Amino acid sequence: MKLFVTKRSKILCELLCIVLAFALTIGSVMVFADEADKAELAEDEIQIVKFIKDAPIGTRLSQEYFEVVVVKKLNVPANVVSDPVAFQNKYMLENAYAGEYLYLEQISDTFVSTADENLLLKKIGKSRNDYVNVTEYVMPNTGDNLAYFLQEIIDNNPNRCIYFPAGEYIIAEPLKTSSNPKESVSILLDDGAIIKAADNWKGSGDNALICFGGTEMVNDIKSVGSYYTLIGGIFDANGKANGIAMSAGRESLVRNVCILNAKIGISIPRATNNTSSDLDFEDITIIGNGKSGTIGIDNHAQDNTYTNIRIYDMEIGASNLGGEVKNIYVVNTEKSAAIANKNIGIKGGGGGRVTSCYVENCAIAYDVNAAANSSILNDCIAVWTSATWKKQTVFAKQKAIMQVSGCRATFLPGEGITTTIVDDQNGNGTTYFECCAFDTAVGALPENYAGTPIIDIAN
Repeated sequence: MKLFVTKRSKILCELLCIVLAFALTIGSVMVFADEADKAELAEDEIQIVKFIKDAPIGTRLSQEYFEVVVVKKLNVPANVVSDPVAFQNKYMLENAYAGEYLYLEQISDTFVSTADENLLLKKIGKSRNDYVNVTEYVMPNTGDNLAYFLQEIIDNNPNRCIYFPAGEYIIAEPLKTSSNPKESVSILLDDGAIIKAADNWKGSGDNALICFGGTEMVNDIKSVGSYYTLIGGIFDANGKANGIAMSAGRESLVRNVCILNAKIGISIPRATNNTSSDLDFEDITIIGNGKSGTIGIDNHAQDNTYTNIRIYDMEIGASNLGGEVKNIYVVNTEKSAAIANKNIGIKGGGGGRVTSCYVENCAIAYDVNAAANSSILNDCIAVWTSATWKKQTVFAKQKAIMQVSGCRATFLPGEGITTTIVDDQNGNGTTYFECCAFDTAVGALPENYAGTPIIDIAN
């Protein structure tokens, strides 16, 4: 019994020593600050803190690392940290380096030179501004996984605009918003803002960097908050994720974004309003890596609009776009040589209208495969500029009714190349041509099709 009491007493003493040491550290900081506050200052003077020693990550800031200096208000160093929130970000997520300055009142026991999740989470809430600047809570360009913090910002700021200033934001899992008008947000990125998939990406749900409507599926176009947007920035999927998923919602807009290295650039996996999703996509660039299984836009709903979109080096540029499609450019470079025998420019589109589109270097430029639906193609172009593409087919269709007007194709001759204007194998559809021009020096004009005679531009 005596031995037991001795060990317990020893443990209690050790714990007491730790607590006292911690209290003395805190006290030294607070007393130091209090004493400094009592210093007599002239009206044109101000106290600031100068770091005199590096504070490694994990170190609690104390008097050992800084000193208080008095300067004229007009002579405050340029690198002094004036914003308390910016200070918290800086010294929680980075080392504190000697030679840097901040204001005295920003020193307290709560500031630790490390990424302290508990402290940071306490500060995440509604922004003081009309929009939420994510750098109030997290710092870009650290290489750390910020998904947890960014999701907290989204969840705690319903019906707000979430703004990402320039910088790189690494995430290891999808960011998800709600399509419930009471919980929805809009996302705005600076042109220099990059949301990038971490090397240890942990995909879930629709497996995109950001899934709009990813937490709830609500069909509402009347309530405030039902119209939300995603505008600007770069989404780098790092070859591991999809870019953007419009998981649910209606009348939403995606505009002025660039998507890199994605398996699927933009995914619309389901319809919210019966078979419709009623979404708008404008001024978008999707740059792929020329790998098998990649799709620029993969749509599984109707009644969307797609305007001014450029898609590079994907196995399928755009799939099943049913809706209004205008000014879509699908271009493949030698980066796509490994999939040159099977890549497709624009696939599907049954029931919609495809206007003023351009496809370069695809085995099939326009694959209209929607059964029993009419597809309309106006003023579209197909071009081949590389002999890597041995198969050069302008149109492929099965059971669709295809109306083609003002379209043009230019083939590239070469050894082993086969050219086809319309590949109608196993199809029972009808094609109507009007005012079309094809380079038939290498491609035979289609026969037995109704409509205005086709112009042979080779003669």
